[in-house]
Amino acid sequence: MRQKNYRLRQLAVAAIGAVTAVSGIAVLGATPAGAVAAPPAVSPLTLAPAPAASVVAGGANQAATNWTFTIGNQFATADKLVIDVGPNATTQCQSATNYVGFSAAPTVAVTAITGQDTPPQFTAALATQTTDGAGCTGIFDQLQLIVDNSADLLQVPQAAWTVKVSGNLYNVGSATPAGSIGASGSYVQGATGGSTTAVVVAPNATVSSVAVSADNPPVLVQPNPTPAAGTNTGISAIVLTESSVAAVPVGYVCVEFNGTGNDFVNNAGVPAGIATVTPSTGGTVGSSGALTPVGAVVNGGTPGFAFQVTHVSTTATSYAVSGLSIVNPSALGTQSVSVFYDSVSNACTTTTATYSASTPVFSVFSTNRIYGQTADGTAAAELASQYAPTGSSCPNGAAGGPVVLATDHNFPDALSASYLAAKLGTGVLLTPTNALAAETVTALRIEGITHVYIVGGPIAVSETVVAALLSIQAYNCGGTAGLTTSTGAPQNLAVTQVYGQTQYDTAQTVAQYFGASGVGTGTFGGGYPTSTTGTSAYNSTSGLSGTIAPTSSVPTATAILATGQTFPDAMSASAMSYAKNWPILLTQQAALSTQASAAIANLGIKQVIVMGGPVAVSDAVVLQLEALGVSVLRIAGTDLTDTAQLLAEFELSTTVNGSSQATGLGWAKLGANPNTYGVNVARGDFYADALAGSVVGGKTHSPIVLTLDPNTLGTGIPALFNDEANLAVPNDVDAVTVLGGPQAVTPATVNAVLASIPS
Repeated sequence: MRQKNYRLRQLAVAAIGAVTAVSGIAVLGATPAGAVAAPPAVSPLTLAPAPAASVVAGGANQAATNWTFTIGNQFATADKLVIDVGPNATTQCQSATNYVGFSAAPTVAVTAITGQDTPPQFTAALATQTTDGAGCTGIFDQLQLIVDNSADLLQVPQAAWTVKVSGNLYNVGSATPAGSIGASGSYVQGATGGSTTAVVVAPNATVSSVAVSADNPPVLVQPNPTPAAGTNTGISAIVLTESSVAAVPVGYVCVEFNGTGNDFVNNAGVPAGIATVTPSTGGTVGSSGALTPVGAVVNGGTPGFAFQVTHVSTTATSYAVSGLSIVNPSALGTQSVSVFYDSVSNACTTTTATYSASTPVFSVFSTNRIYGQTADGTAAAELASQYAPTGSSCPNGAAGGPVVLATDHNFPDALSASYLAAKLGTGVLLTPTNALAAETVTALRIEGITHVYIVGGPIAVSETVVAALLSIQAYNCGGTAGLTTSTGAPQNLAVTQVYGQTQYDTAQTVAQYFGASGVGTGTFGGGYPTSTTGTSAYNSTSGLSGTIAPTSSVPTATAILATGQTFPDAMSASAMSYAKNWPILLTQQAALSTQASAAIANLGIKQVIVMGGPVAVSDAVVLQLEALGVSVLRIAGTDLTDTAQLLAEFELSTTVNGSSQATGLGWAKLGANPNTYGVNVARGDFYADALAGSVVGGKTHSPIVLTLDPNTLGTGIPALFNDEANLAVPNDVDAVTVLGGPQAVTPATVNAVLASIPS
């Protein structure tokens, strides 16, 4: 079974008091779907409650924020964490119309630390409190998290476990008063009701008589580094819906951004313009039926707007604020507003009632497509995206440098090219077998290439192409001046061919080109299975997941192993090969290739990442690797999109377990904004775009994920987005780069990628 939400994030949080508990339970904090997690319960630090979700009286299946807590390593089977909820200032149902109850059992996820200790397992069950008021039958106002196993104290103990309770959905009675829900908890030891310890539970929802919705349909906004008038994007309406008559009283409804850097304009782009407020029935807004000027500064300096309600509704109504646009901001991520009521003025300095503390209204999201008119043109564009052909930005700067060249007619040679390109500090260009592509010739000139390294023999890249390369004059970076020798003669390109008789020989030759000192190292012992027959978070197939973690956390020489018969598994690993200087070795399915075995021995490889399930690389190969004294981690899914997804989760993982063993490569924290990441999307049924795109993913530390084909998204990309968003501390995707043109990944498929990103 695949493990999800297993990463443990570290984050400074505010201290709000501690709870002394035999069981080691910390204060439960309410966190938005994918916000912050509590640190281990070994200090007085606990999770400061985040803004609770807004639910409306009379509503059903309404989402509340998550709870996150820590539990010590003394848990035992049948222990029970009990959480009671109720209307404001109470923790139980009051009547058939005054209650707060769970509509479904939530999901419980524990940060699983592989190779160290046994995490607790929970079953979530709902119950009705025996002390509820009359008419409360069938209202589930108690959540029981029942422990299904016991701590293994013989193992190296984990100090505390981070537990996330997500998918909290509430039914709220029509007469439930406004205000934060009541919540309390206790930890009961043993099935027979042993020692009971009180637990502080932060409210995770606020009941309102007015529901606020927005961003329907969702709007994605391209970032603008220098926002200015005229760079506007229309957003969906902001809608306030009353649950009862006159829930919105006479006065002013205030809408203001959470954070800075945003402002509203009307669709004409005028900051002082007017948007439209439309009541459904029975309500009146403003003497002129209009907003206070959009873009007005409210609440002492916060951008936002207000509209006036001059008469209360005679029937429950909704107020839709439409016609809004925003000046495209540069900050990536979801932008939200607070909506509240001010009885005094449109200055919005007096908060009489809060309708919503956080309502998403749009998302700033970077999308980019790197492509040419052909596969060779796309490879040239990918190289140029990371090595701009101007000034001193080319490979090796202004002095001129190398490039790797492979055929565009077949995949085996290009599978290993990313390692060579990374070591040379360049990228991969492609060419037809019998003649140089015009796009490749142009790239050689403008990128200031002086030396071409061909991966593949004369069957892949013909002698005709080699001769053509040797006759081409080298140019400076930018391609404006030809280079000359000391005698004034034209300096032509130098050519080196790196290849073997088969794809397996070529991969070995490339891997050994720089010797043992050229191989990169890795430390990710936390990602391994807990036993040689156990599962890991990165393998959802029936194949052996690999060995147990290396006993040492010393960085270890690492290689990637994939099948030489097909390309998707090695293709998705090309960015990792580039970023980490890990060579890609190739093998047959049934037995380890002699070439891979020789390279492992010659290079001192002690750690191998096997790409793909047993259909691609058999369990027999894993056992052969182990017999060589090599630690093995298999990354494999049920299809090519799933394998790329699991590899991406390995690449992004920032977790460090109890013995300082990382579970992945930590790419999610290498960007400017921690816990955000970008992805590169390529078609999975053809190799050129992704293999040449290793320079993009490798230099930016962004995974390459695959669609099933140009028109079919597949399951992997949505699963990646959902898994990363549902971590105890989420990783939020903020940029998608498409590798290849609209025939490689169609616009409809790109839209499906964007639509699968959680809001």
